[in-house]
Amino acid sequence: MEQETPNYAGGFFSFFRGRRRRRLDPLPDEIQTFFVDGPVAVAQSSKAAEATAEPVPHVAAGTEAGVETSAETGVEPSVEAQCEPVLRSTSVDLEPSADMRLLEMQRNALALRGETPASGKAAESSVPEPPKPAATGETAAGGLDYAYHDPLTLIPNRRALEERLSDALALARRYDSNVGLVFIDVDNFKQVNDTRGHMIGDAVLMEIAKRMKQAVRHGEIVGRFGGDEFAAVYPTITSSQELADAANRMLQVFAQPVIIGGMSFGLSASIGVVMAPADGETAKELFEHVDAAMYRAKSLGKSGVCWYSLEIDEELRTREEFLMRLNEPSIFGELFLAFQPMYDVATDEIVAAEALLRWQHPRRGLLNAQQIIDVVGVLPTPIEKWVIARAIAHAAEWALAGAPLRISVNVSDFGPQALLSLLEALEAGKIDPSWFNVEIAEQHFAREREQVLTFARSCANAKIGVSLDKFSGGVSIAELRQLPIGSLKLSAALTHEIRADEKARSIVAATTHLAQSFGFDVIGTGIERADEYARLRSMGVRIIQGYAKGLPAAASDFTAWLLSATGDVPSYCA
Repeated sequence: MEQETPNYAGGFFSFFRGRRRRRLDPLPDEIQTFFVDGPVAVAQSSKAAEATAEPVPHVAAGTEAGVETSAETGVEPSVEAQCEPVLRSTSVDLEPSADMRLLEMQRNALALRGETPASGKAAESSVPEPPKPAATGETAAGGLDYAYHDPLTLIPNRRALEERLSDALALARRYDSNVGLVFIDVDNFKQVNDTRGHMIGDAVLMEIAKRMKQAVRHGEIVGRFGGDEFAAVYPTITSSQELADAANRMLQVFAQPVIIGGMSFGLSASIGVVMAPADGETAKELFEHVDAAMYRAKSLGKSGVCWYSLEIDEELRTREEFLMRLNEPSIFGELFLAFQPMYDVATDEIVAAEALLRWQHPRRGLLNAQQIIDVVGVLPTPIEKWVIARAIAHAAEWALAGAPLRISVNVSDFGPQALLSLLEALEAGKIDPSWFNVEIAEQHFAREREQVLTFARSCANAKIGVSLDKFSGGVSIAELRQLPIGSLKLSAALTHEIRADEKARSIVAATTHLAQSFGFDVIGTGIERADEYARLRSMGVRIIQGYAKGLPAAASDFTAWLLSATGDVPSYCA
């Protein structure tokens, strides 16, 4: 647990709510009909003629086909206005085996949703089953062009989104108007795939796509950008408030849980928003900027909307710089570990040490792990594996020298491969797993509950210690009972608040009593003053960690001090 440090990344973050403003001035006809008659909606004339010769089936108002009756006029829109615009016609050649895989993917997902597509037509309450492509060189009449549609959700794909955005920008420049772009990333969707399988994940994506289609109006387009990312293009935005309302409609898509096969998935989304020409003049620029805004929303707690700003642009450049350097093989020459001791308050003896990452940045100076995470979000997997391996190596060195000490490392990767890698590192270092402890931040448990529980239980079964780190009261009593932890580390912020806040003192006292009844220790962290140390001790906190007892020290200095067991811990490597 590190001392709290100023957020390195800062930025502008805002939420918008309210009613959509009614457009006062009519837009040019060319823009209003852009997605129906424009260049990206052109159908082959021969096929259009054939389609008009066939009888048009009646569709009731208010159905998913998009038919709505105007509340102001009471007149049902024309069939042409109701129809989903057709994308550019492009020949696609899918081999039979690939086509069958697409069909099977759709059938599996629909089955999980409890729906069965009728022969030759769309499922009654779901995304339609993809039709078989025609022979090479043509697109099936009435079918989807897979060059422009996502084969799973059947909504426009990345290529379609990019082309429509480019065309909308061209018209906006001509008529001096605005274009909006909203980018949606489903929070923690990887957890659904990891815990429930990709078939369930596909069904969840289909339902999300269906809801998003219902959240856009005529002339607007929503598509799947890739994976768990979606985007919506708004070619006729007249104000930032109107775009804010559109973004909030996308946020409301996740207000209700997704039910698949009797299982409920409570999901959220991080959303970035940009508006042209203020935030960029090309499709490439806008997608880069809206992606940065989305990541900013994710870093500030997820389930929110963030608008692009110049500050975010600076954060994006810093993040790209950090990630590029952290993924270079030579980065390990700039990294090292520091160790901070933990003390038993009853005996004043050191009982464990936490391994803390340090980066000697060539331009920015010494950075601690929290400063790095504030910029990049989570440590790259190779870096986290390196920290674990180096910590185990030092623990082995101390044990061989006759001074064994329990070592603790903060982790953020909870996948099966991460656990396997940890077990392999312990075996290679010839360290008893019971001398190693993983720390899991409370925020990770809140966001990735099922995956964290699985990881923690696997660690406990392997005799690896588990701590819940940065505890501030966000985990319920029932959840604490489920967690197979051996210790609970109070957040530094909560520790500081006990000096003047009676409620904070009550939380710490109650938590300590509860933890002892559950059979695990409470560790006070971030202790900087003697009065904090004394108060925590009086509340029954058994172990403490903080600057009041010892600052983090570089591994070589900490090792020398530990083996000599004399004097205070070296304090010049904070």
